[in-house]
Amino acid sequence: MTGSNESSLAATPEAMLDDVARHVEWTEARRASCLDDLILGFAPEDLRRAAEGRLHRLDHPDGELALRLLEVVGDASSFEALACAIRSQPELSPERAWEALTLLRDVGALDHHAELRALFDDLDCLAEDQGEEGGLALELAAELADALTEGGDEAIVAVAEALAGFEEDLRQAILNDLRERITPEVLCALSHPPTLLPLNQSPRLEANPIQAVSRPAPALDWSTEARSWADQGTLTEGRSDSFEFESGMRLVDGVVTALDRLGRGVVALTARGQAGHVVTGVFVIDVREGVLTAAGRRGGAETAAIRAELLSRTRCDLLTDVPGLAHDWMVRALGLDLRTGRDRAGAWLECLGWPRFHDRHPNAVALPNHGIVTWVVEPDAVNPRTLSRWAERIWRACPHWCDQSEITFELAEELILRERDPRPQPRRDAALFRYLFKKRLADQLERHRAMLGWMASFWNAGDAPDLVEAALGLAYDLGDPQNHRPTHPYVARWIRRSLEAAQDDLKRGLDPRAARESTEV
Repeated sequence: MTGSNESSLAATPEAMLDDVARHVEWTEARRASCLDDLILGFAPEDLRRAAEGRLHRLDHPDGELALRLLEVVGDASSFEALACAIRSQPELSPERAWEALTLLRDVGALDHHAELRALFDDLDCLAEDQGEEGGLALELAAELADALTEGGDEAIVAVAEALAGFEEDLRQAILNDLRERITPEVLCALSHPPTLLPLNQSPRLEANPIQAVSRPAPALDWSTEARSWADQGTLTEGRSDSFEFESGMRLVDGVVTALDRLGRGVVALTARGQAGHVVTGVFVIDVREGVLTAAGRRGGAETAAIRAELLSRTRCDLLTDVPGLAHDWMVRALGLDLRTGRDRAGAWLECLGWPRFHDRHPNAVALPNHGIVTWVVEPDAVNPRTLSRWAERIWRACPHWCDQSEITFELAEELILRERDPRPQPRRDAALFRYLFKKRLADQLERHRAMLGWMASFWNAGDAPDLVEAALGLAYDLGDPQNHRPTHPYVARWIRRSLEAAQDDLKRGLDPRAARESTEV
């Protein structure tokens, strides 16, 4: 059993849970680390027994820990025990009742208990009524972020004191909104007041956490493909003064690659000027971050050469002669972050005469916000069987979308060592599926939803109506947060195929963990 916390020295899961519950001052990250040690260090049946022994006091810190464990290792009997525990505790706080009932709903156990379903619906209505607090929290978070940016070390103390005056729910909502605006160090200080003591005791911090407040995200480096092209001298970085800007530039050709597992693709645009000269720009785009980098060429014979390069270098599908699709993907990529996109690609956009692109190709497919294509779906048409069929189509077309994180390889290796038949099985390995989803894949679902929307337009241009239907249908269904669960047909295949791909790599001696260790050494 691994882990850096002293609680990992406990001999039983019960002792470790007691240790975590006793230290209420621990940060959320430290508590999560202890729970990871538990899950990786003990058998699922031992963890279930320890969790079920704490269900009689759900409002206690023990109850929160029990719910977290059952989310990963729970089975039908433990979920039934949880349902009984909720019924036997009528004074349970709405927040904890919501957490417990949501867990039962996500695993499909709530449908067997009509009274608990009614209670969940009541709490759902209550949550909607309280949703107006979100706007206030967002407004207050913006004001506090400005104060942190403009102030010094003392600003952290002042903001923490201001937060102390709010109700717990509103304070937590503000902190959630601040999460994207401030550094982890400052967020830690605001979330856990004991960390403010060094600020009060010393007039100057050795490492000032304010220095990085609101620091812009570092510019992403060139993708491997674009960098290799540039290194070979095939594509060269351009400057706006390298070409004579000419009005009347017109888009005449486009090449688009399918998205990789990170939601990135390559768009090549070719424009011709009135004088006959041709410019081709190549852009690496991301479905959530916009334009990542750009390169280009000039010359009338360059389109065929770029096609050949893309065909030889990309491992994804590729469409040629799709100027409308290429134009629309660039419009959407620039719309995600216009300022950064212009900074990274402005020179080549200017060379292409981008401001002159007023006309759209007749076969272009519009992409609304975040790349999700609007589609009117009959609710009755979306059922488990249809979702399963759609998911199978997508994963056959995009097997390279599998997750390749270290945690996926760890779980794949665990199955190889533990099971006679190591192939991942959703029923047998339900706890493992939930663990991988919670720890790794849940935060990536919105990115995958965007990828489905973008790829719908790609497949539409490639005349693949079955894939268009599948992508749009899944993007629609995953738009409901209630469907963000490991048992969703799309997610279940994502997990299974990722584990299978990791097992295949391990059998061939390919392990990203080993590569990382050798790099660190």
